Amino acid sequence: MVVNDGVNPKESPNRLAIFYVDGIQNKVSAYEYNGENNPGSFSNPGKFLGSTDLVVTPNGASQKTFEFDFDTSTFDLSEITNPNWKGVDFDNKIGLWVHGVSGLTTQYEGKELKSFEFAKQSYYDVEDLDATSVPEPASAAALGLFAVAGAFIKRSRQTA
Repeated sequence: MVVNDGVNPKESPNRLAIFYVDGIQNKVSAYEYNGENNPGSFSNPGKFLGSTDLVVTPNGASQKTFEFDFDTSTFDLSEITNPNWKGVDFDNKIGLWVHGVSGLTTQYEGKELKSFEFAKQSYYDVEDLDATSVPEPASAAALGLFAVAGAFIKRSRQTA
């Protein structure tokens, strides 16, 4: 999975992070994305940046929800040489590049993903979507309170 500022990441090698989500061993590994679209896209020249745990929650008989938190400030950027490095970056436009796989086989050396092989692949690639701000719960509650108060004031004026 690659998340960026809206443009196709294959056009910007060594500028973004790519996340390999392993739902079998419940791990997420981050690498420097080299712009290739194949199982070895984490290898040369991709550098290992870090890993975290994946939380898998079953949602019925055949569905699962995958959730992870990744503090990108913990990435090991010591070997990143591209002056245009963005990692994970988006503002008012967002691109999402997700390739689901089946028949996944992975191998790790410590926390580092060393092999990522699969039988079949699907994909959901979108670019230049409008990113909208989602208000935090307190802001949303305040907006709701103002809307209710406004309706109450308007109603009070109509009955007076």
